[in-house]
Formats: sequence, structure tokens, C-alpha cells
Amino acid sequence: MSASTNSNASNRRGGRRSRAYRALAALAAAPLLLNLQCGDEATRAFKQAAFPQLEAGLKAALDGLVTGVFTINSDSSTNSASTSTNSSGG
Repeated sequence: MSASTNSNASNRRGGRRSRAYRALAALAAAPLLLNLQCGDEATRAFKQAAFPQLEAGLKAALDGLVTGVFTINSDSSTNSASTSTNSSGG
């Protein structure tokens, strides 16, 4: 039963990664498609409307990533310190 649970979890992670890669590819392709399809006015309007939201989203994602890394590292160092304290105290 745990094997199927692990399999489901890995499938979900793989699906999320796949969606993330597709979203990044679409985001990267958007300016190219706009240059082919739209004139200068439409491109300028898109940049004015979309770039602040894209910038905010990227900043939030990077902030979350940095926070997660520091949380993992601080948990590891806290666990290591408490383990060494427990082993030396006993």
C-alpha cells in the first residue's frame, strides 16, 4: 500500500513539473508570438499590463524558494544541535 502511495506522490510531482515546464515555455514564447502577431501598440500595451504582474509573481516565487531553503537548513541545523545535545547529555 505504501508503494502505491509513493507512486501516486511521484506522479503528482511529475505532473506539477510538467505543467510548470509547459507554463514556462508558454511564457517564454509569448513575446515571440506577440511580435509576430501584434503591432507596436499592442506589444506596448501588453508589456504595460502584464510585466508588473509577471514581476510580482516571479518575486513571490523566488521569495518562497529562498524561504524554503532557509527553513530546511534551519530545521536541519536545529535537529543536528538537539541530537548532539541529547547524545552528549546522556
